[in-house]
Amino acid sequence: MVLAVSGDFKAHQTCVELPHLSLLRSWEERPRVAYLSLAADRVFITFAAHSSRSLRWRGIALQPGDIVFHGRGERMHQRTGGPCHWASISQTPEHLATCTKALIGRALAAPRAGQLLRLPASIVAPLRRLHADACRLVEKKPELLAHPEVVHALEQDLIYALVGCLSGADRQHLAPTLYRTDTMRQFEDAVAAHPERPPALQELCETIGVPERTLRLCCTDFLGMAPTRYFRLRRLGMARAALRGADPATVSVSDIAARYGFLQPGKFATQYRAVFGEAPSTTLRHGPTAKHGSTRAEQA
Repeated sequence: MVLAVSGDFKAHQTCVELPHLSLLRSWEERPRVAYLSLAADRVFITFAAHSSRSLRWRGIALQPGDIVFHGRGERMHQRTGGPCHWASISQTPEHLATCTKALIGRALAAPRAGQLLRLPASIVAPLRRLHADACRLVEKKPELLAHPEVVHALEQDLIYALVGCLSGADRQHLAPTLYRTDTMRQFEDAVAAHPERPPALQELCETIGVPERTLRLCCTDFLGMAPTRYFRLRRLGMARAALRGADPATVSVSDIAARYGFLQPGKFATQYRAVFGEAPSTTLRHGPTAKHGSTRAEQA
């Protein structure tokens, strides 16, 4: 995950494990970019948990009636443009097939490539409400989940609402072109191969096999920023993690800065402070012994 702006970053996540469904609800305060890899043995759908349009999947802004029906084992970019609530539901492929066969007479399976299903907001509203109710129940009255009848009723309502969305006759399919998706997947693979010092942009374009203009346009859509800025923020985040876990008696700021390709300590300190709101020496000094509390520009 790469944070797109400086400042305090706060997040709150609620996970609900039902017999057949796994629910996740996330609230995040600041814009960020995440490159996600979904488990191949589950079927996932995600959607905005409120009417804001700050959530993007592969560069496409999600509207209030949108649901992303993910491909099995999908790797994708997800980003937010501001404060965001988003939600997900996952289940096994076998359970999805059984439920859809019983309810609509045909078994549904995850698409080979992720799809955005654009539905009327009124169709998605029951699913959003039930998902929110389940998460609030876990947060405020978790003892109710000890009653099998409560869990069964909650899960059945969610399944009916979910299948109604996935099988809607008036849905539209939207998806980014495979060319752009493949370009960004190769981009992330190339960056991951050189985590501490990414290749030069021209070299990266030659590796992927695309013109520089194409890569810049794809990064703008998927990441919301130029590739060089993404590299810098990514390396700053890795340097911060290293500083927080290092022993200041044996490691210096310049050692860690050099490890991640920042060869000018003064410039590194300036960029670091601009993003995280403190000097790298402060992070190192409070590293693994720091008390738990609010931090700047990192995942809560």
